[in-house]
Amino acid sequence: GGGGGGGALNDDPDPVIQVSCGSLYMGAVTAGGRVFTWGYGGHGNLGHGDRRSTTRPKAVAWFEEQGVEALQISCTTCGPNPGGGLNPGNRGQGQEGPHTMVVGRRRGQGASQGA
Repeated sequence: GGGGGGGALNDDPDPVIQVSCGSLYMGAVTAGGRVFTWGYGGHGNLGHGDRRSTTRPKAVAWFEEQGVEALQISCTTCGPNPGGGLNPGNRGQGQEGPHTMVVGRRRGQGASQGA
């Protein structure tokens, strides 16, 4: 994960307040609570309803559609996981796929978690 901000995505006037980099993709949250993701999408981890990769930041529509303001994003890495400890269905193949976690809240309410 990571922090920092002050920039805009795709000439959008809503400034970026937080960025997280996984091993295969990235995500960002704007001051207005929007989520952008880009990179490898083969696991569906970008949240765009498909498994396409993209090299440019793309807004994740679900958050706006559901009235959710994103506060923070975490894009995890994908790597060896001996014995499949975090993924019981892994059957010892030793890999855990990438995941995205967003902490957000319904607009006008307190924080909650969703992905």
